[in-house]
Amino acid sequence: MNKTLIAAAVAGIVLIASNAQAQTVPEGYQLQQVLMMSRHNLRAPLANNGSVLEQSTPNKWPEWDVPGGQLTTKGGVLEVYMGHYMREWLAEQGMVKSGECPPPDTVYAYANSLQRTVATAQFFITGAFPGVIFLCITRKKWELWTQPLTR
Repeated sequence: MNKTLIAAAVAGIVLIASNAQAQTVPEGYQLQQVLMMSRHNLRAPLANNGSVLEQSTPNKWPEWDVPGGQLTTKGGVLEVYMGHYMREWLAEQGMVKSGECPPPDTVYAYANSLQRTVATAQFFITGAFPGVIFLCITRKKWELWTQPLTR
């Protein structure tokens, strides 16, 4: 019974996906802004040397080049690549011109106060707009919990 339901669900998804078509942009419409949300890139495990996780096995855990939870060197490199890719996509969409830097007040990056998220934002901006300084706003942990909830 369960296999039949799963097979039917998969078949339905495949049929729906195969009938999906890209919509054409109505005349006179143009993309004006892009909002991207992203998690941090590659980070070291949260468990540091001497942690319960390390003590639970006789096997040796790999060594990382950064403390637990921080963005790794490779994570920074990958985020630069992601920024470069997004810059190319933005140029294809007409949001930025190839080879030119957008005005500083047109690009905004936000990250919470964790090292890995701040570093991810900085590496992304470096890849997307090399040599240009943009505002990267961070938020202290305690501020996340003291904001009043409003509707």
